[in-house]
Amino acid sequence: MPFPERETNPFAKRIPYDEFSGRYAAFDRFANVRLREFTIIAIYDNYIAGRWGEEYNRTYYIAKPYLLRRESYDGLTIGGVTYTYQDVGERLAEDAVGSEDDETQIITPDYYVGEKLLCGSFYHADLKFGNSPIEWIDINVGGRCWAVEQ
Repeated sequence: MPFPERETNPFAKRIPYDEFSGRYAAFDRFANVRLREFTIIAIYDNYIAGRWGEEYNRTYYIAKPYLLRRESYDGLTIGGVTYTYQDVGERLAEDAVGSEDDETQIITPDYYVGEKLLCGSFYHADLKFGNSPIEWIDINVGGRCWAVEQ
């Protein structure tokens, strides 16, 4: 019986079953994804430095979500709007038509040192810290996005 059904779960056939252990598979075993909570110790343009649990002697570098990274849009013009980064978490959006529509945008809510951040591990990260690939990414459970600075 390679895929035993669970009476309480109508989708049982869709959950991978491990014949060796006799259990339904854990999410991270098949997706190669782990979740971990980090404490932020520093914030940069494209990534965040953090520490995990009791491992306070090791720093991990965590990629920001793609839309929040400086490298994703800095200097690009999209839909007539040019994005120029001013500082970490701050950019200028300039409208090609006229300067009256230009606006300064910030990431909100702000990242802050000491904040707990839920991150996922991806083994082929496209972002590097020095020569080392960054294997963690902020999964953005806080719902961060760009907004007009008031």
